[in-house]
Amino acid sequence: MQKIHAILIIDDHLLFAQGLKLLIESKPEYKVSEIIQNTDTLDSKIKSLEVDVILLDVNLNGVLSFEVCKKLKTQLPETKVIAVSMHHEYNIINQMRKAGADGYILKNASQASILTGIDEVLLGKKYFEEEVKSIISNAKNQKPEGIELLNPREKKILNLVLKDNTNKKIADEMKLSIKTIEFYRNSIYTKLDVKNLLQLVQKTKELNYRYED
Repeated sequence: MQKIHAILIIDDHLLFAQGLKLLIESKPEYKVSEIIQNTDTLDSKIKSLEVDVILLDVNLNGVLSFEVCKKLKTQLPETKVIAVSMHHEYNIINQMRKAGADGYILKNASQASILTGIDEVLLGKKYFEEEVKSIISNAKNQKPEGIELLNPREKKILNLVLKDNTNKKIADEMKLSIKTIEFYRNSIYTKLDVKNLLQLVQKTKELNYRYED
């Protein structure tokens, strides 16, 4: 009798998650046991989860999922975790690898890539699709540092943060959602290796960063 592998999807975009569920269950040996949309639900269920693979959204409810990945790999060491993301930044990919992710797939990946990724991690292999491999390879060759790690939008948000603007004010000025600003702010903190605003201010001073008024 064919073994059925249980798959868990953790993603706050329900429409995307439902489409992913349909794709995964196109293979008879795969079954999506549940879709979880927030960390509160995950925290209450994590100890009782019995799944073979978890597809984890990297940007979950506006927060980067590094700590979620670490927790999953610590409490469910036999379960494979594949990071799924719309973001191409090397630093985020690398942080998910350090957190223990068994794979990293971009949300614009082909259906074949997603299914192949699940196949590969179930075999005990790591899976980083071709575009992700290329990002990793290029980043290792270029090795940007400090402020150079930030993309143009992150630099603009950094300037506004350093002017002591709230997330809401920045969101209004840039015509973006507060959730998006929170994501980019977390990304800035990660790239510059700081944990709060005080450390961010100190870091920019150390880097002699001069922002535009």
